[in-house]
Amino acid sequence: MLSLCSIILENKERMKITSIIALIAFSINLGFSQSKIDITFKNYDKDFVVIGYYYGDRQLVLDTVMRNDQDHFLYENEENLNSGVYLLLMSPNNRYIQFLVNDQEQNFSIALDTLDLGKPIIEGSADNQLFLDYVTFLNKKGTQNEALISEMNAKKEKGESTESIDLKRKAIDAEVKAYQKNIIDNHPNTITSTLISSTKDVEIPEFQGSAEEVKLKQYQYYRNHYFENIDLGNPVYLRTPFVHNKVDSYINKLTSQAPDSLIQAIDFILEKMEPAQETYKFYLSYFLNTYAGAKVVGQDAIYVHLVDNYYAKGKADWVDEENLTKIVTEANKIRPTLIGKMAQDITVFRRDSTPITLSEIESKYLILYFWAPDCGHCKKATPHMIDFYKKYKDSADVEILAVCTKHRDKEPACWESVDEKGMDLWINASDTYHLSNFRAKYNVEQTPSIFILNEKREIIMKRIGAEYLDEVMSEIIRIDDAEAAANAQMK
Repeated sequence: MLSLCSIILENKERMKITSIIALIAFSINLGFSQSKIDITFKNYDKDFVVIGYYYGDRQLVLDTVMRNDQDHFLYENEENLNSGVYLLLMSPNNRYIQFLVNDQEQNFSIALDTLDLGKPIIEGSADNQLFLDYVTFLNKKGTQNEALISEMNAKKEKGESTESIDLKRKAIDAEVKAYQKNIIDNHPNTITSTLISSTKDVEIPEFQGSAEEVKLKQYQYYRNHYFENIDLGNPVYLRTPFVHNKVDSYINKLTSQAPDSLIQAIDFILEKMEPAQETYKFYLSYFLNTYAGAKVVGQDAIYVHLVDNYYAKGKADWVDEENLTKIVTEANKIRPTLIGKMAQDITVFRRDSTPITLSEIESKYLILYFWAPDCGHCKKATPHMIDFYKKYKDSADVEILAVCTKHRDKEPACWESVDEKGMDLWINASDTYHLSNFRAKYNVEQTPSIFILNEKREIIMKRIGAEYLDEVMSEIIRIDDAEAAANAQMK
């Protein structure tokens, strides 16, 4: 019910903020008129207040305003503030209220009493008054609804009918929706209207079919219409408290976490945001940073996609040349080892210096194991590799090519470790002079580094812990067997 708008604004139980993250300077140039906010505080004994604002997934400081008389604080700026939802934060307990700033209303006053923050008085801004009236209405209806819920729970405990209470709650819901519609219809250009529209949930129509079919259709409809009430190309949304949650839910809850699906979803969002250049800039950077450190195997493909299709094509012109070079270089390092890519052939050398080429190893599955004798994690990984190999070598036609990463005078330690740890079960090799360039071809920056290749020598899994290799291999074999059986039936 009322949860449709619960993310808009404070109530008595949401009067604290954990922190305002950083003090930054953004160039704001939306006009030439002066922005002025006159703040009057009663029962407040500190010498300053902080004005902050929402910015994507952050809350940032705009300015610290010093007291200029007993109850008076004045914020002034020669330039207009960006439209959005702002915060007035009090020290030392970080209590706050929220207020609106739009392009037309840049000069207004806020009167507050710290003994009752739920009743600010804002003059000179019709948008803020509309907003405050709406919040007051929501709080009133919320209180009524909570009382009905308590009454309903009591009746349920007694086994009594709750039909009359259900009707009353539906009536409250209808009142809220009517109030919202009135604001949207009669005040379409206000931030209040924008906030309300954007928090309205998707109304899903009825579908026919089996329960499973209906559920799938509902999901598809909901996802396809998820942003129908929010214009991501409107710059005001970057400075609101809810847009990031919407984007995050779309990416992480409504989208398959397969790289191709995520890429499609991210491209869709960025295309919608492009008219709002600051929003576009924020989220392109946000996605790049997110997937630069992706913990899910295979999602580094998203990083490479963003670099190839945005950064390398000049669509991130705010990035200086030095950083752009670093970003592109990192993508180039990752690209050869993306899931689904054909593994690059390498020639390394056995203990007796005879060459062994990756492509000449005959097995259905090939595990590449890059390791080092002085690597602590390798010492823990190798016993798992030995157990894995003993289990799968004959039953699933699995081979391991273990490449020691030490070169030149440090290479003899490789063979000493092979003997000490009983690693002579599989194919062991090294590359004294690094002629194969395996570090670049497989982006080996740390050890151990494990890759699983299929019969075609495509990379089907990588960067997994040795302790999970058994579980992962079992699932790969299960999927391959299921596909083989399905193909056999089709024939």
